[in-house]
Amino acid sequence: MLPMLATERLRLEPVANGDLGRLLGLLIRPEIRRYLCDAAVLDRAQVESLTGEAAALAPRGLGLWSIRDEDGAWLGILGLQPVSAVAATAWPAFAEEVEPLVAIDPLAWGRGYATEAVRRAAAYARDDLGLHRLVALADEPNVRSHRLLARVGFQPVGTGQGPRHLLQAYSLSLPKRRLDSAGIGS
Repeated sequence: MLPMLATERLRLEPVANGDLGRLLGLLIRPEIRRYLCDAAVLDRAQVESLTGEAAALAPRGLGLWSIRDEDGAWLGILGLQPVSAVAATAWPAFAEEVEPLVAIDPLAWGRGYATEAVRRAAAYARDDLGLHRLVALADEPNVRSHRLLARVGFQPVGTGQGPRHLLQAYSLSLPKRRLDSAGIGS
């Protein structure tokens, strides 16, 4: 099972069966599915399949988390997952790599939740999974994702053709934390 993760304002809980309806409601929103689902409208069975695939990744420390605010309100999802076959076709150097995924309810956009969640995912990937980098691919017209990736520290490394748009490839180096003389990481 995936661990619970936290930030100053967020609780990241492994996606549970009770989240399925909220997840389906999020993924059918045009502003979410435009880039995340390549505009496809996913039905309940497809969303169940996605959550099942994510749950199967848990032994590797990967999968999906529900993002909740300090009051427990459900805001969206955060994922760490292997780069998809479609994305690896667009940028073959990323095959077998891990990428973050985040989708926040548009009513909560502009509050820094996505940035906070992805930063926490990067720290977890480095500290708990021992990964040396995360990668990401974002559709060229998806300005919000480009800004998010830049805020977190991802660097652009090139472009490749995706299913609908050019994809900008990004990489984030995850250097090991240095410990000071008191054993505290920096």
